[in-house]
Amino acid sequence: RHYSMITEYQWQILNRNDDMQSIFVVDLEGIRLSDFVGDTVKFVKEASALAAQHYPERAGKVFVINVPRWFQLIWNVVKPIVDEA
Repeated sequence: RHYSMITEYQWQILNRNDDMQSIFVVDLEGIRLSDFVGDTVKFVKEASALAAQHYPERAGKVFVINVPRWFQLIWNVVKPIVDEA
């Protein structure tokens, strides 16, 4: 719910320009493999679905930084569902 409120505020109040796109930077420093369960996975799925359904033209780039070595395991699962366009 918070994500949708922030997203609406961003596009309706801060910047109404329809040509603008978002850029997200995800910093994984200090994250453990055990952090990728439960509420974290649920949030990522719901936020992605919300953005794809309501703001597809606003989708810009996502940069993931400070990636731990084990992240390749997660990426192999996620990559097939990521829209690279």
